[in-house]
Amino acid sequence: KENLLNLNVFTEPKYPNGPNTNDKFLFQYLFLTTKTYDLESAIDEYYELIKNSKYFIILQNGIGNIEIVKKKISHFKILRAVTSNGALMERDGHIIRTGEGITKIGFIKTENSEKETVKINKEDKKNLETLKTILNLANLETEIVDNIESVCWEKIFINVGINSFGALTGLRNGELLKIKGLRDIMKRAVIEAVKVAKKKGIELKAKNYVKIMLEVAKKTSMNKNSMLQDILNGKNKTEISFINEKIVSYGKQLGVDVSINEV
Repeated sequence: KENLLNLNVFTEPKYPNGPNTNDKFLFQYLFLTTKTYDLESAIDEYYELIKNSKYFIILQNGIGNIEIVKKKISHFKILRAVTSNGALMERDGHIIRTGEGITKIGFIKTENSEKETVKINKEDKKNLETLKTILNLANLETEIVDNIESVCWEKIFINVGINSFGALTGLRNGELLKIKGLRDIMKRAVIEAVKVAKKKGIELKAKNYVKIMLEVAKKTSMNKNSMLQDILNGKNKTEISFINEKIVSYGKQLGVDVSINEV
């Protein structure tokens, strides 16, 4: 089944991006879905547009993204979205959905100048429900979560177990599982990441994250993960700095063995 979506794509931005931004270009919800390594430059380029929008939603793989955003804009209106949908760009303008999943959204926990946790008001909660409805109407199953940071880490456990190994071998997700020795190393990478998260004090549910990673790889068996797609598309960057390298960095700070992720 193919779904065709007509889009107007411009070679140059058609929205004004300056101090005199017209009211008609003030968005209620503004999504930024670039690769994590392009996050900072994208915010710089569209700073005024982002600042004047009601809510700014980032959707990328990795951890450490939030710190980048907080340095740039007011973090009272930042939302994060985490998705388990899989997609493959077969060619320009032709994207295949290789795995259906849930998209989770939530406000990023922030503190005021007195280091007190900022509470989300009734209007924000109502608007979050509206965003959920919009995404569900677009056939993207979406749910609201209170602790989006924990969800980001749960996604990291999947990424560290799949992405770098797919990128190194050139294999699709399902093909990785067929090689026992490789599958065992993938499991060890996830175990390291979970230990790091627990040492950092991240609130995690009592789940078998190794099993979840393997199940995701199976469900998205035909998918070429995003890191592998970057390499195949000739890009000289991948998101490894915000996935395995972050685990290594945190692990060394906390005294956790992260030898598999470091390799």
